Amino acid sequence: MSFTPSAGTVRNFAFTFSTTQAINIEIGQYYMRFYKNGAPILASGSEFPYLLETQFLGEDVMDLQLTQINDVVYITHPDYSPKKLSRLADNNWTMVELEFTNPPMGNDNLTAITMAPSHTSGTNRTITASASYFQSGHVGGYLRIGHRRENQSVEDAAITGNDTSGSLDIFGEYNVRTYGIWTADILIEKYNTATSAWEVVRKFEGKGDRNVDQTGETTERTQMRIRITNYVANADIKDWAAESLTVPDPGRVVLEASEYVVYGTARITGFTSSTVVTVDIISQFYATDATTWWSESAWSEYRGFPWCCGFHAGRLAFAGSNTYPTGLWLSVAGDYENFLRGDDDESSIFIELAGEETNEIQWLASMRDLIIGTTGSEWIVKSNSAVKGLTPASIEARIVSYYGSEYIRPLTLSSAFIFVQRKGHRIIEWTWDGDAAQGTPLTLMSPHVGNGGIHQIAFAADPIPTIWAVNGDGYLCGLTYDREQQVLAWHLHTTDGEDTSNAQFESVACLYGEKTGDDEVYVIVNRDGIRSVERFRPSSWTDIEDCYYVDSGLTYDGTPRNAFTGLTHLIGREIQVLADGVPYTATVDSEGGFSLPVGVTASKVHAGLAYTSVFQPMRLDVDGVLGPHVGRNKSVKQMNVRVSKSAGMRWSCDGSEYDLQETSATPTLVTDDLKIDATTGFSSDPEVTIKQVQPLPLTIDGIVMYFEVTGKT
Repeated sequence: MSFTPSAGTVRNFAFTFSTTQAINIEIGQYYMRFYKNGAPILASGSEFPYLLETQFLGEDVMDLQLTQINDVVYITHPDYSPKKLSRLADNNWTMVELEFTNPPMGNDNLTAITMAPSHTSGTNRTITASASYFQSGHVGGYLRIGHRRENQSVEDAAITGNDTSGSLDIFGEYNVRTYGIWTADILIEKYNTATSAWEVVRKFEGKGDRNVDQTGETTERTQMRIRITNYVANADIKDWAAESLTVPDPGRVVLEASEYVVYGTARITGFTSSTVVTVDIISQFYATDATTWWSESAWSEYRGFPWCCGFHAGRLAFAGSNTYPTGLWLSVAGDYENFLRGDDDESSIFIELAGEETNEIQWLASMRDLIIGTTGSEWIVKSNSAVKGLTPASIEARIVSYYGSEYIRPLTLSSAFIFVQRKGHRIIEWTWDGDAAQGTPLTLMSPHVGNGGIHQIAFAADPIPTIWAVNGDGYLCGLTYDREQQVLAWHLHTTDGEDTSNAQFESVACLYGEKTGDDEVYVIVNRDGIRSVERFRPSSWTDIEDCYYVDSGLTYDGTPRNAFTGLTHLIGREIQVLADGVPYTATVDSEGGFSLPVGVTASKVHAGLAYTSVFQPMRLDVDGVLGPHVGRNKSVKQMNVRVSKSAGMRWSCDGSEYDLQETSATPTLVTDDLKIDATTGFSSDPEVTIKQVQPLPLTIDGIVMYFEVTGKT
């Protein structure tokens, strides 16, 4: 699909719900579009693609960091409040700003400034500061305000009969304890203001054989009490030592408010002055008195928004902001949008990475431990307990390497992860064995890959494991990556010829392919101001007429014909055509059509831009009888080239090109060892290349070269 570019850039994002449900999301200025199985997802009941409006500027979309959890994608960017993208159906998505009942909070107030709410609940209320504090950028942020409880005493009732205690004002956690020996039903009741009646929330039955220690919680300020029913007096107990009967002491029950200071939370909705803001109260305040017990949310337009997001150990993670450049927030375990702090193991966590340098966090990666990349170093965040996972008490962070990282999400592979080093020129393979980190520059022997800086990386596992990267020169860079077989090989891809000034790759994403197909590689290509969302065609085929080796092309499969249409995105361009397995050239007319030669018809036609595949062996530098051949003149005498299911290839040396196999009007696929007498002149570095210039397959399984060496140059 093609369209006129919006301002800024456009990118792809791989939404992978499962190996059988994968969608490519195209993100541009103020919109998202969605693709499945190589085609745009249409709006319900429409022939047009489904489109979701967003607020992202085109200049910002490449810097969005996205992390997916099931059908939800969390999105962060320094200039936008965190967003939540949800899939309801393939053609029904929503995007909302994250709103919290328990938001991530900054440090507690340590000043003399007080905050006074106008009300304990409701919307469109006000909060007044005792001194200038608020800025317009606080709108959208949160305030958490606490008040000391009015009544700190506990309600205590001796179990000596059916009885009802006085009421206790409770907000938040409470505790019920019993002592001694008692036979009764103990009821914990709360007052329902709507019905003006007391309701039972807990019931404990005892027959002289139990005591309880139970906790509960109220989300609103509530009156609670103890009521004792079905009381039975304690039976006499024989004191065998004194040979007498005694009556045991009566039991006792205690209802206790757990929290010394009770907190409520409000979201700031309007700015009135430096001392007054408008708020919606989302969890009830305990009182309206002015208090120094308050804190401001960690994120707002004024404080900055988180730069990174991720997911680790059942917790949603955010990291980095203008105010907290080394801050890490982890949600309550299993409750991804709850950042309430506490002392229990499931509570949310906040830490700041403490090192000699304040290096900004760039990304998060989840493996066995949480890996954090900063501008100057890489960190491990893990539990210091052998029996507990990551908790507020067990969390620890330490530096394990000093490569430094670019603001690009890394790739997490089975045994390593891949990230872009600071300044964007090198790609690092990084492994962690629990004791030490090891990094390997994957671009060490191919530094040109990082020309202009790496903008994005992606990984396709099938059929050939490949790391894909887009660089600042507009190239699509591929790394054939198979560590088990010690295969690491870079290859560069251009589109629309060698001149990338008007034809550039801008983005790449990889998705799970269909069960019988390859993984899907989606790219954004900008040719002469026209952007296209394109997908690599699966490479599996049996017959030569099924071979698809054109760029930005389309396929016709139907009744034999001579003329074809549909290439409006290539108007005026010379194209290559494979028609029933025979290659031709043609020019696309002003209507987007082209024709085969007169008298030629075909039923299966692939048509698109031509491209040249070039294979060039490494330098002929090996040790011989006389020592290394570096700097010596060499002449290639013979090549043995093993090819598989290939046709139409050529080889070149010393500026001349030759057919690698016999040509014919109708190409045939060859699987064989091709022996070539290739006597060349002598030079210090003879260049031998094998090329494919036709829309036909070329697979080289191996090459053996025989050469003659003379003296030094």
